[in-house]
Amino acid sequence: MKKNIENVILIILILIIHVLTFAKENTFQQVPPNQILKNISISPMIFNPSKSERVIIHYQLLKDSEVTLKIWDFNHHLIKTLIKSQKRKNGYQEEKWNGKDDYNTIVPDGVYYFTFITSNDEVKNFLLSPEKKTESEYIASIDYKLIRDPDSKEYYLLKYSLPSTSYVRIRAGIKEGPLYNTILNWEPRVAGEHVEKWDGKDILKTMFFAEHPQCTFLIEAITLPENTIITMGNRLPLGKYERKISKKVREINSFNLTNPFYKNIMFLKKYCENPKINISISNNHNFTKNNIKIINNKVKINLEMNKGYPKELNGERSEILIYFDHELFMEEEQGYFPYCFELDTTQYSNGEHILAVNVRLYNDNYGLGCKKVYILNQE
Repeated sequence: MKKNIENVILIILILIIHVLTFAKENTFQQVPPNQILKNISISPMIFNPSKSERVIIHYQLLKDSEVTLKIWDFNHHLIKTLIKSQKRKNGYQEEKWNGKDDYNTIVPDGVYYFTFITSNDEVKNFLLSPEKKTESEYIASIDYKLIRDPDSKEYYLLKYSLPSTSYVRIRAGIKEGPLYNTILNWEPRVAGEHVEKWDGKDILKTMFFAEHPQCTFLIEAITLPENTIITMGNRLPLGKYERKISKKVREINSFNLTNPFYKNIMFLKKYCENPKINISISNNHNFTKNNIKIINNKVKINLEMNKGYPKELNGERSEILIYFDHELFMEEEQGYFPYCFELDTTQYSNGEHILAVNVRLYNDNYGLGCKKVYILNQE
């Protein structure tokens, strides 16, 4: 797992260098010193449109002005024009958004951002919340505490704290061994204390490992801009929503279109949910009373992606890591699926064992698989 973490950090650091370079060259270059907009804030940052909740965007105008306020998704498609060239008096103002797009459809759960255009007779500004932080920062490791859920013996609570609103990924595994579960896959979380519930098992619910002495978690975060709005309550998948409105003409915010941070995160969210790896044994074998397959001598193991894995990425080369009892058994740096290998069970003791597979995919996502086997060779 140590090697996996080092690879994660290397890839993300490269992304962050590109992001910071972009931010330095492009952030607020168009904002003149005599800006007329300030004190921008959001309340609440996260809301549920399905329950008729609304988010309020507060701001202050230093002069009477015409204001245009737009909501965008992180693919930089225009979601909603809240107001367009509407006159607003100098002083404190607020605008409300009900979480619906320009076609009166509730947007999917996710992250959105807003932009202002303000103008009067003296100046016209295109502002991406000038007082707000727009650079992203990668946080490679966040401290955590794992405790038993006091309300349920079957669950654990993973506690951690975020310094700012971020996309978060949480992986569980064995120290210097395999990853077994992705508890959170680049989901948005606001700044502050958080608790994630976990059943203590691997992604396929094959085994319980929460109390293994080497059980560990990797909590990563990529901070989000402060002009971020998070919606919840509509589980419509992003891809399905985009297909639904794909024939409609939508404005593109070219100002942020080339930012690699947003492009890569949205690819992860749209296509790369961590696939499950199906592990099958080709020969016919008996089973134990607990329905664990009994194997002996040399057996062929077949690995396949689950059917829900996107066709766009089939045939891509992948790094395949195979573990036996939490220790690395073999590594294929340029493997293709479906994948087959041979296991010589005579090298191991009789009894129950754990076979695990980690497949490193595009943009550092991992396919995970786990299977219990029972070795029974003649003494």
